Amino acid sequence: MKLTDLAKYDQAKVVSFEGLDADYIRRLMDLGIYQNATITVLNKLSFDRLYLIEVDNVEICIRRDDAMKIEVRK
Repeated sequence: MKLTDLAKYDQAKVVSFEGLDADYIRRLMDLGIYQNATITVLNKLSFDRLYLIEVDNVEICIRRDDAMKIEVRK
């Protein structure tokens, strides 16, 4: 299941990052998004092109293209 498959307020654990650039993965890890981290989808913005997520009480907005490459498990 991809991060984009989650509904508003759904929680899931990160399983893997498929197809993301290594530099971008490091930036996500700096923000607290790593394997087994719990992610909550807070909102979908701008016609579902942006995803507002929460990880460890930090709110982050990521693009749909990047969210589609994050594999999660409920």
